[in-house]
Amino acid sequence: MEILYSRKIIALFITLLTILYSCEEQKNSVAQQDLKENILVKNNAAKNDDINFFSKKFKSPFELVIDESNISDHPFQRYLDCADEGYFSIHYIPKSKDDKTFWEKEFYSKIDFNTHNFTKDSPKIKKLISDDFANYNIFAVWVKEKFLEKNNGCTVESIYLTKNAKADIFYYNNHTKIWEKVKEGVIVEKLPPYYDSDYFTSEFPNLFSNQKETVEEEQNIVKLNGNWAVDCRNELTTLDINNATGFLSLNSNNAIFINLKVEKAANKNAYNLKYASLSSQQAYYKDQLMIVDEEISKEKVIGQFIIKNDGKAELLWTGLYNIKKQKLEFAGKDFLLISENGGRTPVILERCD
Repeated sequence: MEILYSRKIIALFITLLTILYSCEEQKNSVAQQDLKENILVKNNAAKNDDINFFSKKFKSPFELVIDESNISDHPFQRYLDCADEGYFSIHYIPKSKDDKTFWEKEFYSKIDFNTHNFTKDSPKIKKLISDDFANYNIFAVWVKEKFLEKNNGCTVESIYLTKNAKADIFYYNNHTKIWEKVKEGVIVEKLPPYYDSDYFTSEFPNLFSNQKETVEEEQNIVKLNGNWAVDCRNELTTLDINNATGFLSLNSNNAIFINLKVEKAANKNAYNLKYASLSSQQAYYKDQLMIVDEEISKEKVIGQFIIKNDGKAELLWTGLYNIKKQKLEFAGKDFLLISENGGRTPVILERCD
């Protein structure tokens, strides 16, 4: 009886072990399946959303020629893989007006399009961009493989877009070194997936705000440069400005003329004037103010020049700071332009040329 009971206990124990083992196997199988699914999801996410367009495996030439009849207004690259990545193009959009003009009008200005070998241009284009990388906004336009159809293999000549094909646009953040998706689901109607510079500047104006400010500054410099006076009929009194330098009639008693430094101020359309050096002076009246060059501060702002909307300018005059005497000189009516303006400040100036 005891032997029979012992056998039953052993059989029950073996059965329990078998059940536990089977459950553990099933649990491991589920865990492995979950792991595979997670890896697959992550791979798909990487494939669909996370891509480094600068990866070495996507190495491709730099170009300016879109097709047989169209030249790009900026350098670009393109890469095609019908099985995985699909078709994308990288666009190097110049930030400055000069660079834009160079690529659009000057790079190919002296070649014969009938005989030129465009395939040899890539190293030259690459070097020009590499030497000036920070002065470009870089975008990628990506058409995924699901939007591509092919006929007789996967080549740029044999592929075409599916109906309602779409692209995602990425921006390369040069500070973080990461590609950031900036637009999704853009309708694409042609290959290669190409847009001109104007498209990117209009779609992403915040990325080109510095360029806009640069253009505005260039326009202000044009308005700033020239000869200014209280009365243009008085040719002996002058304030000449040329970009970062200037020339000023300071005082008539001893015919004092000084050179200026012109610097952009914080306020819009405003420029700070600083003393740069003595240009010339006469000792007609020795009891009157004279300049000793090394005694005058070259760092203190002596006046602020503000361009007004009506084309005139406003001069807020402070005076020259004498380091040795520790006081302002040529302030008030000792400054010729204030004297000519009837002692009133600010001095309103008109452009004479």
